[in-house]
Amino acid sequence: MHESLLALFAVLNEWCVSAAATQKFLNDERERRAKQASNRYWQIVESGAPMNVGPPVLYGYTDDIKALLTPKPQLTRRWSKAERRRAARRGLGTLLSAYFPEFYVQFSEATTGRAELALSIDQKSLREMPQGELESIYERSTETLKDLVAATNALGDIIESKFPIDPQSPGT
Repeated sequence: MHESLLALFAVLNEWCVSAAATQKFLNDERERRAKQASNRYWQIVESGAPMNVGPPVLYGYTDDIKALLTPKPQLTRRWSKAERRRAARRGLGTLLSAYFPEFYVQFSEATTGRAELALSIDQKSLREMPQGELESIYERSTETLKDLVAATNALGDIIESKFPIDPQSPGT
């Protein structure tokens, strides 16, 4: 369980870094528009950070999380529907929902919210997007980033409380 929790923490942490880069990209676009509207600067300021949204990036995170929460049964048992159901019940998702239900709800809402936002953003049309829509996406992005960071921190707290690193033990 410890290794699965650490792996889940790593995936969530990577997603937070990616979400922060997206947030920076959206903020840069807002600033570019504000400068352009004030007639001070007419050049387009390009963000150095990739947007990190869309199906390829999103599916990488969601597939990793799904594999951690509901592992597949052994190859020889995958043909059996009953074995697949048993493996799903023994997964990390079941353990988290049983032992840490508040965290599991927080985690599910954070990842679902961020995934929905990522799928709703079309990077190619961002430059032509009306200002009101850009502001709405920016606000949703800020909210889902905070939720994702909070879920990651909560998972870190769970790992730290249940699997403390003992400074007295050799090799640590």
